Amino acid sequence: MSVTAAFQPPTLDFTTASIGLVQITHAPADAQIVAQIIGGQAYFKVDSIVVYDVVTQIVDPGELPPGHKGPPPKQKVYVLAGQSDGATPLSVSVGQFIEVRVSTLPLSGPEPLDFVLGMLRILGSGWDPINVPLSSFAGLVSTTFLTAAPLYATIAQGDATDVPITVTNVRGSATDVSYEMSSQPGLAIASAPTHVQSGGNVHSLIRFAADATAPLGDHVFDLYESAFQGKQRDTISGSGFTLHVSPAPVVHAQRISILRYQWQTPDANADVGLPAWGDWAFQEIFLAQNGWSIRDFWKRCTFGLVVPEFTLTPWRTLRLTESGQQNDRQLMIDLLKSQAKIDGVPPTSYDTAVAFIHPPPCGAGAAGAGNVPQDVLFDQWGSVSFYQHEIGHALGFQHAWGPITGTTYGAYYDPYCVMGFSLTQSHQIPMPPVFAASRLKPDFWNSERRLSAAALYRYVKTFTTPTTIRRVAQGSTASVVLTGLAYASLDDPILAVVSTIHGEITVEYRPAFGDDVGVTPAIVVHSIDRRSVTPGATEVIPVFYEGKIDTSASGQFKTREGDVTISFDITSKVGRTVTVAIQA
Repeated sequence: MSVTAAFQPPTLDFTTASIGLVQITHAPADAQIVAQIIGGQAYFKVDSIVVYDVVTQIVDPGELPPGHKGPPPKQKVYVLAGQSDGATPLSVSVGQFIEVRVSTLPLSGPEPLDFVLGMLRILGSGWDPINVPLSSFAGLVSTTFLTAAPLYATIAQGDATDVPITVTNVRGSATDVSYEMSSQPGLAIASAPTHVQSGGNVHSLIRFAADATAPLGDHVFDLYESAFQGKQRDTISGSGFTLHVSPAPVVHAQRISILRYQWQTPDANADVGLPAWGDWAFQEIFLAQNGWSIRDFWKRCTFGLVVPEFTLTPWRTLRLTESGQQNDRQLMIDLLKSQAKIDGVPPTSYDTAVAFIHPPPCGAGAAGAGNVPQDVLFDQWGSVSFYQHEIGHALGFQHAWGPITGTTYGAYYDPYCVMGFSLTQSHQIPMPPVFAASRLKPDFWNSERRLSAAALYRYVKTFTTPTTIRRVAQGSTASVVLTGLAYASLDDPILAVVSTIHGEITVEYRPAFGDDVGVTPAIVVHSIDRRSVTPGATEVIPVFYEGKIDTSASGQFKTREGDVTISFDITSKVGRTVTVAIQA
């Protein structure tokens, strides 16, 4: 006749622990015992069986509290008597204390399950079998940041900023993933939960919001992800996420109207099989606060000083036959602006226009000359990088110039400015799932490097403050600390400006971070009013790229005229800043 052993707990749940113990407090009879997993062998294993003798001892008088009276108390002491791996029979004697240790095995594969189940069976000769159900939460999501460490972002008081992420459902059913931050005065996470299907991944963002009274400076905190209705909650910020709060800038909102028209009769070369984008596509590409839109790109590039304020007009029909005029950029812009006025969109309702014609192709690009905002002509054969560059013209930025060969200079030749050639040191951004069924150019999702700090200094007067600019006079030597452009805010030193008889030399630090993630990290040198544009060029005193010092090693740069020398020591690169020595 078998005997029953009392054990605890009745079940083991490994949701919050990887080790579990089943205890038999009093062996009911002598036996040889083993333990095995009889269900869920892929998820659980028996680590050991440990047996203890239970001995009653008098408490050492030295351990009693002061003033203790009466006979010394007794206590139970557990003395190791034997141990096995669970598979090898272990002898136990009546009255002994027994522990069976069970652990979880690593889970692998994108299985659509939230829980794994198993069964522990303890067998003792002459005992009733002991069955202990095992369970563990198996769902797992993973959040990765699209920008490498350090985890850092800037935000202005009363504003919001977006940090792009990828959320992967490694294992488990479809779930909503939300994010929390450790408490910080004036700061909060304002993004909605991200829904991710079983085995899928979603490109999303964490939006931080700062109220108008958020304390200025760096705030370091932990970030947490929560999924499967709170069953998974992990820290995802490593050693901490830093959010730098700066004062709210004085914003210039450039009103840009997107005037949308379709040819009544397209010509034979038109891409008539391409469906016209719906309002949602224009919203996402140009207007949305989604972290990658044209609006958000230029807001970041100008530190919030110049923000395009897009408005959409309805799709209308241009009651004309397309017959070559689509390639005359200025003609097309004037044509669509005139038609829009007839259709009730007065020119006074916008500062610059995007004349959008469908179907493509057309002579897309900006029209006009000089350092004033320009109208642009677009179609659906564009790309994120193309729209970023051309909207730069709509905001008043000119082409960035630089050396073609030797001492020959030309427009576009600046590898460290969005207003140079497109797709130079650019990077790919993830395609939002909503565009999965859209027909787009293969390079549509390339995004540009930032506008240079030199261009900001040249065209945006409110950027020039004693905080952002470090001035160096001719005939002097200075050691200047600069904050990396993509790390910086308006209360950081961003640009060194050297005044010379030949014009100004500017120095900025461009680490591979944020919108600059594709660039070669460098100390970048530009000039202003130091070189002349070629005859017939429309730019007026543009910014010229002069050269760089790669920050992978110490180096030096000397201007072509030999009047300014910039030196960089790699040991001066500390966190988000570098120190450069400037001799003028």
